[in-house]
Amino acid sequence: MVGRIAVCEGHLHPFSRWEDMGPGAGELFSRLRTPGAGEQLVLQENFFIEQVLPGGMNRPLTAAEHDAYREPFPTPRDRLPVLRWIQQIPVNGDPADVDAAVRRNQDVLLRGPVPRLLLHGEPGSVVGAAELDWCRRDSAGLEIVNVGAGTHFLPEDQPEAISRALTRISAG
Repeated sequence: MVGRIAVCEGHLHPFSRWEDMGPGAGELFSRLRTPGAGEQLVLQENFFIEQVLPGGMNRPLTAAEHDAYREPFPTPRDRLPVLRWIQQIPVNGDPADVDAAVRRNQDVLLRGPVPRLLLHGEPGSVVGAAELDWCRRDSAGLEIVNVGAGTHFLPEDQPEAISRALTRISAG
């Protein structure tokens, strides 16, 4: 049984169209799902580890940290799960099974029977002002905590603030 839920910087609901992902993101992810282009960028160029990861945080990675992120993905074959993940982001109901799962998760986040916590940063990336407004308007009992400056890889930007928030909810 799940006793508590905490979410940070994740897609909270399916997208109706690519543009709903935000400025530039929809175009990028659409291109990454284009046969040929996605394989080149993700599998051959390790685009997520080399570009998206360092671009999605407020602080620079040290060389050692970046190497640690590269370690699990040394070959194109090792990067295949990243490409599959991109192909599973639900847009306009596709893929249908993932869209349905995300909608079920959305309902639990907004109205679930256990304590729920949404952590966000400023300015955020996936969870920005519009998502926060949506959560505040449509949720019942969802606690929303701003952990400070950060974008998509919030645990890299705000590890201490996230730890404090998680410790507090787990003690509750």
